[in-house]
Amino acid sequence: MQHPKENSGINNDIKENIEKDNTLSITDKIKTLRNHKGISQQAISDYALMGQKKISRIENGEYEYDKTDLEVVKRFLGIEGMPLTEDECSKFRRRLYHWHNLIKNRQVYEATVLQDELKNIVSLELFYFDLPTLYRIFEVLFLLTEISLSTETIKDFSVVEEKLKYLEGVFDEMNTEHRYYYNYNLGTFYSLKNDCEKALEYYKQALDIKKQHKDVLSNDEERLYYSLALCYTDLEQPNRALAFLNKIPKRNPNDITTKYSLGIDIMSAINHYKIGLYDEAEEILNDCLKQAEGINNETSIGLVLQNLGVLHLRQENYERAIWYFDHSLNFFDEDTRYHAWALYYKIRCMIGLRNFNEAERTLRQISPSLKKNDKYITLLETLKHIAYLSRNVSRYDKTPTAASDFFRASSLIGLMMFSKYRLA
Repeated sequence: MQHPKENSGINNDIKENIEKDNTLSITDKIKTLRNHKGISQQAISDYALMGQKKISRIENGEYEYDKTDLEVVKRFLGIEGMPLTEDECSKFRRRLYHWHNLIKNRQVYEATVLQDELKNIVSLELFYFDLPTLYRIFEVLFLLTEISLSTETIKDFSVVEEKLKYLEGVFDEMNTEHRYYYNYNLGTFYSLKNDCEKALEYYKQALDIKKQHKDVLSNDEERLYYSLALCYTDLEQPNRALAFLNKIPKRNPNDITTKYSLGIDIMSAINHYKIGLYDEAEEILNDCLKQAEGINNETSIGLVLQNLGVLHLRQENYERAIWYFDHSLNFFDEDTRYHAWALYYKIRCMIGLRNFNEAERTLRQISPSLKKNDKYITLLETLKHIAYLSRNVSRYDKTPTAASDFFRASSLIGLMMFSKYRLA
């Protein structure tokens, strides 16, 4: 998905856009929509129980709709609850922001209910640009959120791609706010497709817009910092990831009850052990385990245990690492990427301990379930090669150093082969 590059200067701001959108009178907006839908004055007259001559005079500017008549006409045109005045537009914008907050907080049910009340705004894009465009942009984020929460192994991005294509076509007309959220959505889109480099490109464009237009945009940098940190984590740039994580305001430990807050701390721990700060990472993860148990979320508990295992694996404490991986498996469904990842690490530990027979036996046991998914086949074959080659190195070179060095090198190659799948 491509879009025109950001202009060197954005002259539009939200206020100008709202003023532009409200140049038509209510009567002109009703008339424009009526003509677009091919509805006659007589049809409105019959439905609203108003004389056709009165409607004609209203459209000619001789009268104004009274409040009761206007609501009846809006209902007939399918725009009940939609804004026509500047005051109504301001209220509708606040409702859009509320919808956006529900989406960010992953309150899917509440967001779905509110969407049903907001979606007809696109029918008013005959004379509005700002609000329908903002709705479409938030709608994309909603769809991406649903995809991220989906348990389906293969994600369907077709609807999102179609909507992004439409937004790409109106990019030049977008104001600062539109462009910011549009770039953020593209970052999220590519992040979910496991293209971290492309995701980072668009997140950074969103960050540049945010820095240049702080007075126009809402103060919601926290999610952007989190997304940038996630990209840098996946791209094995832990210092940059920690730099953005450190920008996220610290919370009172007693108030940390959400998976999002927990995810920030787990990511922080991951980047700490990636730069060799094992004690700090273990302390963070032990706190995370208490938080995960406190919110009684099994997946979060499993992820914390899994990362404690990775921490010990990196220190070559293989037996301790296996203990954590075994316990993490109790919290994951067998068909999830988390379960596959924990098995991968456990078998790596077995190879590190030179328990080749046990590692190969475990591989044979899990092969049928992993072969159900192309991503896991790559993981499976990588493990088989590491096990086979490690056994042969150990057979011909009995020195512990040679076997250990080969295991580290082959494990790194294995990680590089399928890291793009981001299984964990």
